[in-house]
Amino acid sequence: TTPTAPKKDSEFDFADDEPTGGPKKEEGTDLIVRNLLTGTEQTYKYVTEYTFSKDGKQLVFASSGSKKDKAAPQGVFLLNTEKGTLKTLIKGKGSFKGFAFDEDSEHLAFVGEQSPEKQEIKDYNVYYNSLSLDTAQTIVDFDMPGLPAKWSVSGEGRVSFSKDGKKLFFGIAPLKKAKDTTIVDFEVAKVDVWNYKDDYLQPMQLKNADRDGKRSFLSVIDVFSSDPKVIPLTDLKLPDANMVKDGDVDYVLASTDFGRRIESQWSGSTTRDYYLVNTKTGERKKIIDKLNGNATASPGGNYVIYFDENTSNWFTYNVATGKVVQLNTGLTVKFADEDNDVPDNPRAYGIGTWTEDDKAVLIYDKYDIWSFSPDGKSQPKNITNNFGRLNKITLRYHKTQQDNRFERGPDTKFVKSNELVWLDGFNNSTKENGFYRKNVGAIKNPDLVVMGKSKYSNLLKAKDADVYIFDKGNYVESPNVYVTTDFKTENKLTNTNPQQQNYNWGTAELVKWTTPKGYQSEGILY
Repeated sequence: TTPTAPKKDSEFDFADDEPTGGPKKEEGTDLIVRNLLTGTEQTYKYVTEYTFSKDGKQLVFASSGSKKDKAAPQGVFLLNTEKGTLKTLIKGKGSFKGFAFDEDSEHLAFVGEQSPEKQEIKDYNVYYNSLSLDTAQTIVDFDMPGLPAKWSVSGEGRVSFSKDGKKLFFGIAPLKKAKDTTIVDFEVAKVDVWNYKDDYLQPMQLKNADRDGKRSFLSVIDVFSSDPKVIPLTDLKLPDANMVKDGDVDYVLASTDFGRRIESQWSGSTTRDYYLVNTKTGERKKIIDKLNGNATASPGGNYVIYFDENTSNWFTYNVATGKVVQLNTGLTVKFADEDNDVPDNPRAYGIGTWTEDDKAVLIYDKYDIWSFSPDGKSQPKNITNNFGRLNKITLRYHKTQQDNRFERGPDTKFVKSNELVWLDGFNNSTKENGFYRKNVGAIKNPDLVVMGKSKYSNLLKAKDADVYIFDKGNYVESPNVYVTTDFKTENKLTNTNPQQQNYNWGTAELVKWTTPKGYQSEGILY
């Protein structure tokens, strides 16, 4: 949808072409909305933050106003880009941010505060607006049921709706202590105290102090409940959590290394416990204990999959039954770094993607791609038919569809069971790079599309046509963007390094040799 110039409103006329001087740090800057078809544009002054709805028909922004321009409006405003109308959702001074629309572009939420300017600790609230209404209302404040004692809404937390629009996620944090202004600075002792039982070394504490001070903790509220209350999903002892299935399921996956952080001082890492936290009750269920590795939820939310670096094995946890299955039982192939040469456990090669309805997960070994049934009922399949290992070509799934935030499209978090997908290919012998095609459901060699002495990357497909753009470059040719329909011919769209033609540019070639100790080695000669 192309924005149109908004209708004039004498009270909220943001268009001002007169210079106002350089904006101060606390003031916003110009936001220019331009109609790409007509070239007309409208300028909104002192904008601190803005966000488009997913369908592009709504633009919300906050304006700070200016001390030098007393007539400049302040608050939160909503522009309908089709009709050109402008609504004032909140009027007056304040700080507003974290704007988030729901999936259907019908509801809006954000955090904000209108505390006195001299108040050191600001009182943030969560605001909510149904776009059919003219103003935004406070939906979460300091007195909201369920909010822990001496906690409040965080101004640093991310605001988001679940995909179905029923839940609203936001951040909370412990109340900060205001600075005692009755004591002058030179009377305050400045001493850093460290104890050997502290989680982190003192230099690390000092380095991360600002980040830790802004940390927020995920919580949720049922938007349409007749008796709404805050459900804290994380806290100081369980600080990290991720939404599952875009927040539509009744749990989040949370993790913590609380009580074991001190071991990172000598091991460089920590083990973590993983929990399922119910978004309706806040109830926590531990599902993984002391994992040296990483765990993630499947796109459909039916499984939690994790790699144990101590054993180099892949596991799944069935959310419905609580059953744990080792996926690579009986396989001799390694799914962790075969060339690991550091005094630590080898890391996993990783996950490519899942198939629809969580039916299978695609996992990498050094060269090939394997399909595993997460319930363990089907035998693992090397869907690239060992082609990668036999030819020393590393094959990896390449996602060619971007998640478009302005319109609905296919869910690209998974692929269909027999989908023809794209693969990146890297020849470990020749160092050539390119693309392959592969049917996910067939055990056969992938089909070569293009391979050459360049780095092929960032392949993207047009939504409604077999047209592709990609990056290609090497030492001789600077990376540029190309467009093609068949990879037999291509058109160059960019010229990123035109000044190169003014120099006697070098070349690069692959060389191999035997070291004095008899080892085979290789490198690039420039």
